[in-house]
Amino acid sequence: MRAPAIKLSRRASAITLATITALTVGADIAVATGGAGIAAVGSHHTSVADEQQYLRGLRPVAARIYAAVTPVQQVLDKVAEPKVGDDWSARDALARGDSLAHLRAARRALARLQAPTPLRARQSAMLHSTGEMVQALQALRKLRNNNNPSVIDQVTSIGSSGFAGPEHDYSVALRAAFRAGRLPAPRGFDAVHLHPPVSQTGWIFGADRACGAAVVQLTGLTKYRDLSSLSNVEARGRLWMHALSKAGHAITSLPKPLGGSALPRTLRTRLHLLSYGSRVFARQLSALQQRSISSFTKASGQIHDVLPSLRALGSAMRSYGAVNCGEIIRVWGSAKRAPTSSSSTTHHHHALST
Repeated sequence: MRAPAIKLSRRASAITLATITALTVGADIAVATGGAGIAAVGSHHTSVADEQQYLRGLRPVAARIYAAVTPVQQVLDKVAEPKVGDDWSARDALARGDSLAHLRAARRALARLQAPTPLRARQSAMLHSTGEMVQALQALRKLRNNNNPSVIDQVTSIGSSGFAGPEHDYSVALRAAFRAGRLPAPRGFDAVHLHPPVSQTGWIFGADRACGAAVVQLTGLTKYRDLSSLSNVEARGRLWMHALSKAGHAITSLPKPLGGSALPRTLRTRLHLLSYGSRVFARQLSALQQRSISSFTKASGQIHDVLPSLRALGSAMRSYGAVNCGEIIRVWGSAKRAPTSSSSTTHHHHALST
């Protein structure tokens, strides 16, 4: 009677052993699965951290690219409907400004960033588009000595083909990278009106435009060539007074670049000369109206004395990159027959005394 009991006990032991084995294997599988899940979560957190670290490094680089490219965009936008003289203004600004140097430096900084795997395609796209913009600026730089009036057509052609597309591609890649990292993207080029960057490129364009507007204003001088007439001298003086005042105010009001693009001292300390010349012509006009020989003579001498300083200002303008404005001012300072020449002044003395 005991034999069956012994057999049953062995069977129970076998079942119990199988159950324990199954439970053990199941526990091992559960532990392994749980470990893989924990590793996946850890890997995800690491990837997100890497992306955000990369984006934190990308943000200041994007700001540098924005500061380099936006002045170019501003010039191209303004010459879409050009004013008189904008051919030379655009040539000087885009061929001699600081945008190319700044964009090259920013692109090198972009290339040094180590993009995590999910964002490498975005960085590659940004490098490609900024490379195309560098090539466009290099092409524009080759136009710096082009004195053909049709240079404006070449500038706008290179600008539209070399910047419109690459600039858009860069912006798309930049926004996509920050969107992937769940961080707000830097401002785009479409927000240029909010905080326009200060640059040598923009300063050159503004200075050239101011001088070009003064030349247009002074075209009226041809109607008053007879310097033996006091009314002509007065009319010429009034034209000079207004033209120099307007140009001087426009140029001194331009935002001044800083750092390596800052205005050199030889230029910065002479910018007041245009406004000073305007005030001297105003004194001469006042002397004519008051029929004061002594005041007229003094003002005439001051106009003559300022001419060498104007030539120096023109040379400083040229050296900084505002070639067209520099040439215009140098011509003003090199005038050989001014309404203050000795012969005409003697004649005016006689007229004022009668």
